[in-house]
Amino acid sequence: MIGNILNDNIKRLNFEDYVWIVFVFLCFLNIYGNQLEKIFLRTNNSYFKRKSNSYYILALVIVFLIYSYFITRNLYQFHKASPQDKALYSIKVLGSILVIGGIVLLIYFQKNEKTFVGSPGI
Repeated sequence: MIGNILNDNIKRLNFEDYVWIVFVFLCFLNIYGNQLEKIFLRTNNSYFKRKSNSYYILALVIVFLIYSYFITRNLYQFHKASPQDKALYSIKVLGSILVIGGIVLLIYFQKNEKTFVGSPGI
């Protein structure tokens, strides 16, 4: 039984290593979006503004999916926690819910605001 728990935790951590690699990719995606914003500011060509905005939205959607995984993981851990640890784990779940809510709001902002310059800043 302990061996299974150990293996499950190692598998989960290995998966989460890939999640952090995706986060690094998203950082580069936002940097590229910023470069497109700079071209937009120099040329006033709205194509670059639309293109950068689409990269920002893509990054936010991927972050939403990642944090959907984290909230699922945190809820699972909450349900497995001992009664004395439930309050502490509920804080972790609440934090995940707030991050998800923030991402949804940023996606809404990014889809509707056309004059803001720069990445949505996750």
